[in-house]
Amino acid sequence: MLSKRLKLCVAVAMLLASGFIACSEDEEPKHDKTENQQNQVSPDNQSDNQSDNQSNNNPQSQPCKLGEATTPTEVRDAMGMGWNLGNQFDAYDNGVSSETAWSQPICTQQTFNKVAAAGIKTVRIPVTWMGHIGEAPDYTIDDAWLNRIYEVVGYAEKAGLNAIINIHHDGSNAQYWLNIKECANNLQKQTETIAKLSAIWKQIATKFADKGHFLVFEALNEIQDGGWGWGDNRNDGGRQYQAMNEWLKAIVETIRSTGGNNATRWIGVPAYNTDIDLIDHLVLPDDPA
Repeated sequence: MLSKRLKLCVAVAMLLASGFIACSEDEEPKHDKTENQQNQVSPDNQSDNQSDNQSNNNPQSQPCKLGEATTPTEVRDAMGMGWNLGNQFDAYDNGVSSETAWSQPICTQQTFNKVAAAGIKTVRIPVTWMGHIGEAPDYTIDDAWLNRIYEVVGYAEKAGLNAIINIHHDGSNAQYWLNIKECANNLQKQTETIAKLSAIWKQIATKFADKGHFLVFEALNEIQDGGWGWGDNRNDGGRQYQAMNEWLKAIVETIRSTGGNNATRWIGVPAYNTDIDLIDHLVLPDDPA
C-alpha cells in the first residue's frame, strides 16, 4: 500500500500528465516565429528597479508556500495558475541548445515580474541540455549554461514565483542522446544513458540544493519514440516503459542523494509521453522522502 507521501507523488505525476500549468505538457512548443513573439512577455520602458517594486507590492507575486503543502489540493492551490517559458531555454539548433535559437529575445527579470503581476503563481522553465554536456564518465555541464539557468530561476524567485525546471528536448522523438527506443532494445545503451542521466541530474540538483521549495524538478519531458504514445511502445512488450521507469528511479535517487532542500523537494514524475492515458505503465520510484 502506498505511503501518504507516495500518494502525493502520484497526484503530482497525474497533474503533470494532464498539464497542470497554462501551457500543457501534451502540446510541444511550436517553432513559428509569430507565435513565439506572442508567447513572450515583452518588457516595457520601465527600469528593472521600477518593475521590481511593482512586483514586491503585488500580493499575487508573494512567495507561494509550496514547501508546506501536504495534500494534493494544497499542492494545486500553492502552484496556482501557471505559465510556460516556452521556446527559450528548451530551444536548440543543430543539436545545441541556445536561449535565442528560436528567435526569442534574451530573458529578463522584467519578464517574470510581469508574469507575477498578472496573477500567475508558477512558471515552468523548460531546459534542453544537449550541446552543453561533456564526455563520459563525468558528463560535465558547461558552467555558462548551468549558471544561466540558475540566474533565470533566480528571476522567478525574486518575483515571488514557483519555478519548475527539467530535462526537455534531449529526448525529443528519440532523436538525440536520450533515446528511449535505443535504450529499450540495447542493454549497454540503457546502462550508459542511466549513468549520463544520473550525472546530469546530480549536477543540476547540486547547483540548486540551496534553493527553497518554490523550486520543483520535473524529471523528464514527453519521452516517446516519435509515435507520440502510438509507436513501438504499443507492441514491444513494455520494454520502453521499463526503460523509462528505470530512468525515473535513477533520477529520483540521484536528486535525493544530493541533500539540502533536495532531500524533500517536490519532483514531477511523468508517465510515458507525459500521457495520462499511459500512466498505468508508470512505476513510481521508491522515495525516501
